[in-house]
Amino acid sequence: MDLMRRTTTGRPAAAWVVMALAMLGIIAFNVLRVRAIDASKCESALKLQNDPATAAFKRCAANANPIPISCCAKMAPFIQYGECLQDPKFRKVADAFLAPSVTVDRALKDCLGSD
Repeated sequence: MDLMRRTTTGRPAAAWVVMALAMLGIIAFNVLRVRAIDASKCESALKLQNDPATAAFKRCAANANPIPISCCAKMAPFIQYGECLQDPKFRKVADAFLAPSVTVDRALKDCLGSD
């Protein structure tokens, strides 16, 4: 009788394990897919160097300390790319574009109050 109980309780436990593994697989797939979307967004952000609004921000902020709100407002359309600055590759490109007077760190501090 004990053997029968173990067998019947073993099947539901095995089913739960399979379902848990399936859920982990689905979650992992979604995380990887989101990262791919973010990477493509960041790749498209590289084209912002040619955008007139980014050039206007650079000109406006170059000789101002701190960067005035009127300059910061010029970057509002590009806030969606902010997460790309966490990647050193994209941050380096942004710093090179803003150089020599402005850095990403300074722009974030003056415009967003971030340290």
